Amino acid sequence: MSEQNIRGDGFYLNKNKQKNKETHPDFKGYLRLTPQQLAGLIQIYERSKEQGTEPVLQIDVAAWKRQKDDGEVFLYASNEIYTGPRKSQQNRSGGYGNSGGGYARQTKPPMSNDFDSEEIPF
Repeated sequence: MSEQNIRGDGFYLNKNKQKNKETHPDFKGYLRLTPQQLAGLIQIYERSKEQGTEPVLQIDVAAWKRQKDDGEVFLYASNEIYTGPRKSQQNRSGGYGNSGGGYARQTKPPMSNDFDSEEIPF
């Protein structure tokens, strides 16, 4: 792992047992950032501010499907922040382990998601 990769703790996404509508998420969980990851995101923000560009504060995530002894499926995931330069937005395939996280976006930002809602759009 290079100085530019800041790994976080693993996390779990468990089956959503309160799924009352088809539009509710199938899995739910949470992600905790480490102080080192927060410092990395601040570094990306400050660098973008100096360059006069909009920062992209990205956390790369990878997940593995696992099964409990009782047969219930869950996802185990890990997260990482890459503070080095990224390839251009158009040339990236996206996702965990790509060429990193400290790039500045030149295009309009995507629509914001309402994470308080049970109806997550992805």
